[in-house]
Amino acid sequence: MPTELKLSKVIENFSVKDYYRVVYGDATGFQKFHREITKDPNASITDWKNGQREVSFRMALNVPAMFKKVIGADTIGVVETQRITWHGSSSFTVVSEPTLNFAAANKFTTKGQVTVSAGPGGSCQVECLMTCIAGLPWPMQSTAEAAMAQEAKDSVGNFLEYCKQICEEDRNNRAGAAAAAGAQPEAAAAAAAAGATGC
Repeated sequence: MPTELKLSKVIENFSVKDYYRVVYGDATGFQKFHREITKDPNASITDWKNGQREVSFRMALNVPAMFKKVIGADTIGVVETQRITWHGSSSFTVVSEPTLNFAAANKFTTKGQVTVSAGPGGSCQVECLMTCIAGLPWPMQSTAEAAMAQEAKDSVGNFLEYCKQICEEDRNNRAGAAAAAGAQPEAAAAAAAAGATGC
């Protein structure tokens, strides 16, 4: 039976469209994530085409030694196919299907689904469902799926926290820019008034 894992984040005062723009809109967000978090400066992301794109990267494996022997490496190459579906203007879902590059990869399947929707008070709710399947004999199957779920929890948890941080930075930067733009007319008016009075 597949092992499922659910994770979620809430970003206050942030729209669904802004989340898409910052995280998924182009390659910038994912390139920065892999460069800074997974330590892969060579990660590549294709442009969206017909609601689909590919993310290619290498990742370190944090699994028990017995599974590293099966895999035969400490790091593996991954090509992740992402498909996006919008549900109106206030919600979208991204389904991620990674293809792993090692000999026994067909025995290990992980699928992710991220749903981003508008929450109360102008918040943005991000919910992630991960499904892990190990095509191994019992009882190794449950052990392998538990290890896969833990790896998914760590990597996806890091990703969701990273997304929250860059979204909050974007929100705060836009608020700062708006405040600065609003202050300019007031400063100009004050300067004009001072000049008119000779002060």
